[in-house]
Amino acid sequence: QMRAEEAKGGGRGSPSAGGGGGGGKPRGPKSCCCYICGKQCLMSSFEVHQKGCIEKFQKDNPGKPLPRKPELDEDATLEERDAAAQEAYKEDVMAQCPGCGRRFRDEATMQKHQKGCRGGGGGGGGGFGSSGGGRQLPPEMQAAADAKMKEFEEQMRAEEAKGGGRGSPSAGGGGGGGKPRGPKSCCCYICGKQCLMSSFEVHQKGCIEKFQKDNPGKPLPRKPELDEDATLEERDAAAQEAYKEDVMAQCPGCGRRFRDEATMQKHQKGCRGGGGGGGGGFGSSGGGRQLPPEMQAAADAKMKEFEEQMRAEEA
Repeated sequence: QMRAEEAKGGGRGSPSAGGGGGGGKPRGPKSCCCYICGKQCLMSSFEVHQKGCIEKFQKDNPGKPLPRKPELDEDATLEERDAAAQEAYKEDVMAQCPGCGRRFRDEATMQKHQKGCRGGGGGGGGGFGSSGGGRQLPPEMQAAADAKMKEFEEQMRAEEAKGGGRGSPSAGGGGGGGKPRGPKSCCCYICGKQCLMSSFEVHQKGCIEKFQKDNPGKPLPRKPELDEDATLEERDAAAQEAYKEDVMAQCPGCGRRFRDEATMQKHQKGCRGGGGGGGGGFGSSGGGRQLPPEMQAAADAKMKEFEEQMRAEEA
């Protein structure tokens, strides 16, 4: 099927100059740009993707005409089709800044860029490099403004790459470029999972309800007590410790902790810690006798494999 698509889709990149046919390895991309959304799509699902893209565009942009489909010869190569689609997406879909001419994926991103645009035509208050009336800044101030603008543009590119996330603006001098420090998420002391800070309270409320439903009569885990000015890393560490101590089940034999009683009891079947009642584990023969060296080595290997499996299940 792929060979047929390469043949009809222009995957006929010229064979290598040496030899007679180039060994048959396909050259050029195995995917092509969609002229509507600008994303790369595998040729095997290209028609299905474009059909869905057209429906989504019409739903999101009622009354707006569809982007023009690139007109190409039937024998155009896949590289030519890809380049034409990218150009069509750039011209017909992306929003262009009237000040500097840069293009962005939508109007909202372009308008955000205009706040710091120095191209002269944007409505962003003159940008970092101008002083409001077209006056030229002194060299040292211009250098600082250029550095600030570069930082702003890098931030914009990062936001475009991740889909317009809420990257915090830079701190404005001497702060390491304003990059956020510490984790963006924190451990929940009830379920032990990492949760984004933007939805942390909602998550914990749901976690409390689920815990009370699943464990009727069992007291809630203790909430870590921390100072108001505790860092996010300190809160994360305290929550992990509380979850470990109050929620996880501890094996009485080896002391290891597991997410629940069922997992811990499964572990006990092979535990060699001495205190579990799981049948003696792999390394004993039921009455405390020591296995011969070659059997002990095999038992150790089996136990290691079992523990790795348990860690994978915990994760």
